[in-house]
Parts: sequence; C-alpha cells; structure tokens
Amino acid sequence: MPPAHRGERELLETLGLDFAVVPAKGEEIARGAGPAETVEALSRAKAEEVAKDFPNALIIAADTVVWAGGRILGKPKDETDAKPCCTCCRITRTRCTPA
Repeated sequence: MPPAHRGERELLETLGLDFAVVPAKGEEIARGAGPAETVEALSRAKAEEVAKDFPNALIIAADTVVWAGGRILGKPKDETDAKPCCTCCRITRTRCTPA
C-alpha cells in the first residue's frame, strides 16, 4: 500500500492479521460505464494480477477514481499537471469512488 493508505494497514494490524503488501504493477486502464464500474474493474484487475503470484492467498485490492464533470480525472503526472484537476474539483461537484 502506498503511504496514503496507512489507515488500511493499521486496520489489518489491529485485527492481528498476518499480511503482506504487494502492489500491482500493471497499467491501469479505466474500463467501465461510470465511476463505480470503473473502480471495480480496476480493483479486480489488480487482485487478479497479484493472485497469479499468490494463488492460495486472500487478496484485498482497492482503487479510487475521481469523477468530475461527467468524466474520470486521470492521475496527474506532476504538480503542474495537477493544477487543472484541483481547479476543476473546486468549482464542480466531484465524487470520489473507492472500491
């Protein structure tokens, strides 16, 4: 899990679960009719990728997309690329859809 996901890591530790964090490395390709379908497809793709290396493990995968102006906002490449996204999120209704 990336550093931003400390809460999930802490939850699993609190539950006393023995776990390993194995990030998926595949390209994230948004497929789906809307944010919920897309985030579910991305999460499933990550789980299936990691499961190939851990066939007997319980895999927990997640993703989040930001939906604004009727479209999914991609991940910014850098700070300059993020500015239009931040502006859009301030002036329009934005929905974050985790899965």
